[in-house]
Amino acid sequence: MPAGLDESPYYRPTGRPIQAGVLGHVTTLRLEYEERKAVMLTYLDLKRRESDWHGCQDGASDIRDIDAALEALRKLVEMTEGSNARS
Repeated sequence: MPAGLDESPYYRPTGRPIQAGVLGHVTTLRLEYEERKAVMLTYLDLKRRESDWHGCQDGASDIRDIDAALEALRKLVEMTEGSNARS
């Protein structure tokens, strides 16, 4: 285990419920990512209309990264809710 990880408020050994404040941060992150995705979809549409295919590729890549982050946050919430239900 990396030094100091056990002292982090985000570290949760198996069976210990995650702190409620973390869910608030996750919700904030989710909203920020959803806002970024909306901006990137607008950017992607603009680049498509301009026939800027390199811009389209960049925008699509960013959207894939955002979708992956949103999925990771969704799984974190699911794990947290399951952990808290067992506690």
